[in-house]
Amino acid sequence: MTRAELYHDNRTDYSNEISVSVSQYYGLNLVAPGARGEVSPGGSYFCPHTITNIGNGSDLFKLELANTTSGWTSTLIKDDNMNGIHDPSENTQVETEIPLAEDASYYLFVVLTAPANARKDDLGSTIFTVSGRSDDGGTYQGANGLFYGGPDSGQSQISAVVTHVDVTPPTITNFFLDGRKRFPEDIISLKPLVSARITDEVPNNVGKIELSVNNAQIFTFTSADWKGAYNEADGSFSYQLGPFEPGTFTIKLFAWDKSNNQASETLTPLYIRTDVGVVGQPVNYPNPFGPLKGQVTYIAYTLSKDLEVTLYIYDIRGSAMWRRTFQPFEEGGKAGYNEVTWNGRSDFKQVLGNGIYIFKLVHNQQVIGSGKITILDRK
Repeated sequence: MTRAELYHDNRTDYSNEISVSVSQYYGLNLVAPGARGEVSPGGSYFCPHTITNIGNGSDLFKLELANTTSGWTSTLIKDDNMNGIHDPSENTQVETEIPLAEDASYYLFVVLTAPANARKDDLGSTIFTVSGRSDDGGTYQGANGLFYGGPDSGQSQISAVVTHVDVTPPTITNFFLDGRKRFPEDIISLKPLVSARITDEVPNNVGKIELSVNNAQIFTFTSADWKGAYNEADGSFSYQLGPFEPGTFTIKLFAWDKSNNQASETLTPLYIRTDVGVVGQPVNYPNPFGPLKGQVTYIAYTLSKDLEVTLYIYDIRGSAMWRRTFQPFEEGGKAGYNEVTWNGRSDFKQVLGNGIYIFKLVHNQQVIGSGKITILDRK
């Protein structure tokens, strides 16, 4: 008589028959320790889950997400560390079907993400379902005292409430035209370059920027397409306007974060003029100054429009000592305030002596402004 032994689940079956059969029992255990969490607008709640095959053989489990709140999104991310704590490096999406051997476990996160425009106390949810090959294959107790099998499907509902709401708008600083701060009644160029620094306390949280001219022309930039105007890394914004016709202008800059908080800055009134010349009296400072001490003097003047301007410096006898030409739209030749430097040297790089010197601003062979500079190097 032949006796066969069959080992399974820590128990031994004896039979006088060569052919024996063991039933397959299906079952799973689904554990979700924290089914409700808190999020910020646009933020995600990572709810840890563990799936364990408690059948007596391999099983294939299907994973599904359903009934996610409108506007919210849900996905499944693998818990690589198997510790129930989401690490930023854990971003592998889970397959829709996973095979598990007997007694094996799989660790994952059900991720519920709030919309960027969510408001405080908004509630989102999703339903996570796991199902195997059989809904219920029955149960049995092995010789080891463990129960195998049972329902071969499980379900959990995950929810998150919006608690941390961003109410702080972005910050706009260094709102300049052509690289300079502007004041009411300033004269500006036909083609002003707008620049600013736009930042938010939350990194990469600026969502939209608008630039308006006289509340009519609107230029819009969004995080989906900054059109090269905005750099998220350093917050710098730059955009070339114009050319414009002469007139009075109001230029506004708006910025919104992804929670729709708004910031704005306004420059008004600004003028583009048609006349040619210097507005007011040119000045220089310091005056007197000492080139031998390493000092320079700043010659400041306001142009009525963008012009080609040549700056001459003469000695008291009328001999030209120094000359520079500035093109339209660049410092020295742009509409509005200009400031250029002179180091007290001639075009031959010689330091000029103590005395009074005359500077003249010339456009199209016409003097449009002038002033006096004194060099005084005390020995």
